[in-house]
Amino acid sequence: LVPRLPGTLRGLVLLKLAGYSIGGLAADLEAVLDDAGVYDAHIVGASMGGMIAQRYALEYSRTKSLTLCCTSHGGPDAAPVPDETQERMFDAPDGASERETIRHRMRPAFNERFTNRNPHLMDRIIEWRLEQDASAPAREAQAAAVQQFDVSDRLDGLRVPTLLLHGTDDQVVPVENARLLEEKISDSRLELVEGGSHLFFIEDDELVNEHLRSFLEEQD
Repeated sequence: LVPRLPGTLRGLVLLKLAGYSIGGLAADLEAVLDDAGVYDAHIVGASMGGMIAQRYALEYSRTKSLTLCCTSHGGPDAAPVPDETQERMFDAPDGASERETIRHRMRPAFNERFTNRNPHLMDRIIEWRLEQDASAPAREAQAAAVQQFDVSDRLDGLRVPTLLLHGTDDQVVPVENARLLEEKISDSRLELVEGGSHLFFIEDDELVNEHLRSFLEEQD
């Protein structure tokens, strides 16, 4: 199952964005799994999805294992998004088209060598984002939810096997955050993808899938 975050389809009318929170999104995930009749699940989350996954595993009982990719436990101890990255991801060149704006904002999330070698894939990602990306109000609500997220003092209560995956060259969520998670989650294993960007699971999909399959097979 792949739950869709509120505000991620163009043309969708949204209410209550002011109440957008990681806890609320974890509650949405619980409702989806309950409605689908899923009684236990291997939960995988990346970036903000990894925050939702942490909150979900802490508050609900269906989590069989947890995989956290390029994410953080939040709070003052977490390594912040670099200022340069924040400026780029929430800015756009003067006169840029929507397509050019998306390309500009995505650059910190990818390894430059990968984007240069895969122009057609980057074009496909941009087209997908044009169709399904979060609206501007939803992006702002997501950013606020991430800023408010903090489970740093609760992770000792996480009792499920946890795989941590992170790129060593992540310019959005610095890799130090993965090491902090490893320290605070007792039953965790950290796998670093050398040179990987924030979206390392796209750039190195075969390696990431290998790590994930191996981990899930161990749980079953």
